[in-house]
Amino acid sequence: VLSLAKQLGLTPVQGDDTGDAFSIYDGSSFVFSQGGSQLQDTFAVLRRYGISPLRYKWLAEEMGKRFGRIYKLQQAGQVYDTPQQLLEALDLFNVTQQSAADYMQAHLSRGLLHYGFAAFIEELAGAVNRINYNQRNRGMNALAGLVSYLPAAQPEVYSIKEGNAALPRKLAAAAKLQALRLGTAVQAVQLDASGQYTLQAVQTTPSTAANKVAGEQSLQPLADEAYGPYDAVVIATPLEGSGIKLQGVLPPSAALPLRKYQSTVTSYVTGALNPSYFKVKALPAGDIFVIDSAATPFSVIASKGAVPDVSSSSSSSSSSGLDGCQAAEGQQQQQQPQATQQHS
Repeated sequence: VLSLAKQLGLTPVQGDDTGDAFSIYDGSSFVFSQGGSQLQDTFAVLRRYGISPLRYKWLAEEMGKRFGRIYKLQQAGQVYDTPQQLLEALDLFNVTQQSAADYMQAHLSRGLLHYGFAAFIEELAGAVNRINYNQRNRGMNALAGLVSYLPAAQPEVYSIKEGNAALPRKLAAAAKLQALRLGTAVQAVQLDASGQYTLQAVQTTPSTAANKVAGEQSLQPLADEAYGPYDAVVIATPLEGSGIKLQGVLPPSAALPLRKYQSTVTSYVTGALNPSYFKVKALPAGDIFVIDSAATPFSVIASKGAVPDVSSSSSSSSSSGLDGCQAAEGQQQQQQPQATQQHS
């Protein structure tokens, strides 16, 4: 992506995500806190986790190198019939066949330098997986766990000066597409007797009224249309949530496999954290992560900066974890479509 942005004349800007302090909460107390000097924080990590973070970083980087082979394979025109064949070519299939918990246990418990590995798996790696995927170590495969940890191992984050949305626009222009139909929702893919495909679609437009009410974009249908015929159709979206019907594409007895998806809800709350909720007199600096097994209503609480002055509003001294005038973000595990909730 970085290379594409440069090729298309865009300006990547590297962010600095290495200086943010964080603490780890186990549901009843803080088991780890940063916030001192870099030297103090390094000793705190070694004291609690040994060199397990470094060893897992090496494993994540090795996975990243293997996955990077995909670009040379693509340039060589190599194709695969199944995801398994692709993963085997990258020497990554085996790590998809075990849980992140089992993989870390097998690799980090070896040798004389295994001190702190159990705490690392439960606390630090577990916290990262909950933040990124809202899943526990036992419920996700090892490849996903390594991908989840890679940004922590190599904290290189970029944005595009012209706006991230400029990248797909530039790509579409560079591809010189015969047709690019935005605001058009595909409802069905139909296979006809000649072996070609027709798309049934509906043109949509954003509803400004819905924006005012719900705070998010809602699409209103304008007109039904048919597109095609095409020799091939690539559906680049998960079928489970797309609402796209396949008409005559599959044999009558065939059924698509049902895959489970993990829902994550992000809530933006205006308030300041109440230390008494965490059973402390003063909160540690930075973001608050939670361990793999913690039964908390959030996966992470991260400050998103200052909000307008709300000194005129009343504050509460209840046991709620939020109170006052700072912006915070928390992730909760809920089985519902992704949404943004506002709380006052």
